[in-house]
Amino acid sequence: MRLAPFWKHLTAVAHTLPADIAVMGDTIEGRPLDRDPWARIEVPVLVLDGGKSSKATGLAADQLADRLPAGQRATLPGQGHNVAMPALERAIRGFAGLLTLLKGMQMPTVSGRLLAGVVSPVLFLAVSYLQMPFNPGLDLTRHAFSYLSIGDTGPIQQTNFVVMGLLNIVAATGLRQAVGGRLGTATAILLALDGLGQIIAGLFTLDPSNGFPAGAPAGLPETVSTHGNLHGVGFGLSMVSWLALLLLLGRVHKDAGDRGWARLSILAAAALLVTAACLMLPFGTVLLYVVLSSTWLFMAATFQHFRLRRQRSPRPRPRAVPGAGRAAGRGTR
Repeated sequence: MRLAPFWKHLTAVAHTLPADIAVMGDTIEGRPLDRDPWARIEVPVLVLDGGKSSKATGLAADQLADRLPAGQRATLPGQGHNVAMPALERAIRGFAGLLTLLKGMQMPTVSGRLLAGVVSPVLFLAVSYLQMPFNPGLDLTRHAFSYLSIGDTGPIQQTNFVVMGLLNIVAATGLRQAVGGRLGTATAILLALDGLGQIIAGLFTLDPSNGFPAGAPAGLPETVSTHGNLHGVGFGLSMVSWLALLLLLGRVHKDAGDRGWARLSILAAAALLVTAACLMLPFGTVLLYVVLSSTWLFMAATFQHFRLRRQRSPRPRPRAVPGAGRAAGRGTR
């Protein structure tokens, strides 16, 4: 290589290598990238490699894009280390168009989307309990939250279910970025399914039963209508997804070293299982109110915990290298 015509150009910039190493830190030592430092970068970032690049370069680009909350990943076909400018221009112009679209949509930050997960259960509980005095005949020992949808304030409770579901779907996109990796994808899917179940339960009401509203059968209806069955499907989808989500969040907390939060997640999941098994018992509905209310509030606290953890996450710092300052200064003279 010393005989190559470009050798003199390499030696001319060799003194800047310590500064390069200082900036790159330990990201060039072959170890997987840490998640937390990169998770603080919430602006959209385009990570590129070439179709002719090495497999290692592609894997590194995949890891970086995965750890960036708003990371976008693309490969330039037919390009290697020396990228043709027209190919790079097309990629940048496409990315710039995406940014313009996102700016027009005012896409909230990851922290903002996680906030939807804080608001969702608190808002649902507040609206539900505030309606109860305006629904004569509603008995908390017999009639669960869903009965509000067929009471005097039915449209309000139906909207309450739908809004909760939509907020949870928004929160799922933030959870995907906050957790990251396969666990982030899995938890986001489960939360989105939970939200979808809540939307279905809001759009389709259960049948009048257990004496509510006035004139309804004293027990369960002899036949269940289509909308009653769909309400049951929505409720079942929401509960099963929520249970699985709590179990998976226990794993997320454990991996993050938050053992207390991990235990609480598992305890909440166990409480949901016990409640489901006791629904037909005389105290089943009361237990349902207690467990659902406390577990929803725990979910709100969990999302706030994720938000605070992102705020406390350390920013990436370059590793100090002896002589780097002198080298960088020499390069500016």
